Amino acid sequence: MKNPIQNLILAFCILFANISFADIPSATGWENGTSESFQDGTGSGTRSVQSSVVKTGTYAFRVNPVGGGSGALAIGCPNAVGNVAISCNVADAYIGFHYRVDTLPASGYIVFAKPLNTGTGAGAMLHLRQNSDGTLAVADSGNTLKGTSATALSTGTWYWIEINTKPGGAAAYSLRINGVTEISGTANQGGSNFGLIHVSYTHHTLQTIILL
Repeated sequence: MKNPIQNLILAFCILFANISFADIPSATGWENGTSESFQDGTGSGTRSVQSSVVKTGTYAFRVNPVGGGSGALAIGCPNAVGNVAISCNVADAYIGFHYRVDTLPASGYIVFAKPLNTGTGAGAMLHLRQNSDGTLAVADSGNTLKGTSATALSTGTWYWIEINTKPGGAAAYSLRINGVTEISGTANQGGSNFGLIHVSYTHHTLQTIILL
């Protein structure tokens, strides 16, 4: 997790899908200008709902847009009364997001998002990396590299990124860029279902979230 001075702008449209059930229990885009009940409020660092960098609509949720600090936010599923449930508890999760990078890491990579297992203190299922050459990479629960995209992202351009994750010591995963599978295989993704998506480190913007 290198290079705290990169300027990443990340607009998320997060999509959790159970293969057998494609209903939509909730969605949020921060369009009321504040953090809403569909987010887990236990994040850290500098965070704000802002309107200067968005893909659509008026507002997006941004984590530390400038400087060398860092921030984080964990996003879960709502419970029956509309508050965030700490765990989505999905066995086969599909997570999609709009992503834009404005300044790449000077060298190496940063981890910009991690799907987390269920349970208190649960660890990462996968680590999503932004490399300094513009490519994306996927690492396993222990942050061991599993694969790198053929596509290098251009700065200032929006991309639609999708991740499929499921628990297991050698469970299948995939990463797609604009609908094309770039990385796939098996990885150690922990022993429990998908619970939260953790957006971490510096310079990220989140936007629309849809839970399927």
